[in-house]
Amino acid sequence: MSKFKVGDIVRVVDSPNDIAGMRNTVGKINTIVSIVEYDGMQFYQLTDKEDRFLWNENQLKLIDIPPITLQELISNIQKWSIDKELHEADPIKQTVKLVEELGELASGLLKDKKEVIVDSLGDMLVVLIILHQQLGLTMEETLEFAWNEIKDRKGEMKNGVFVKEEDL
Repeated sequence: MSKFKVGDIVRVVDSPNDIAGMRNTVGKINTIVSIVEYDGMQFYQLTDKEDRFLWNENQLKLIDIPPITLQELISNIQKWSIDKELHEADPIKQTVKLVEELGELASGLLKDKKEVIVDSLGDMLVVLIILHQQLGLTMEETLEFAWNEIKDRKGEMKNGVFVKEEDL
């Protein structure tokens, strides 16, 4: 049984002295993105893109950080976009960025690369939050609008895709 699970936030507390790259990560906080079993032992891959190592449970310590809410994340992203002056940038350019991230998502799905999938989905959400900000919209109003459009929609599944009744 694994001591940690995917999504746990951990601090690197120990590393072999002879591997410089691993020593540089001691003290850093990361999220576990995958668990690999090798020779009956559990090893953990972390979110740090520079970290190409697998860590064992004795090298990591679980950090008790209260989860951040979706609204807090949206607010943080909006503040960040203001600091970077993205909130007043051209929405067309932000839309191009969204398509770029969508391409990365498609590539990650085709190659079954979970880290690329997670990164792309997160990046797409960031881009959408900023696009909403640029257009003077909120996520709540656009999601409510979309929900009201689909909540009573009828249709059926065709080849793994929901097709609305009027398109059948």
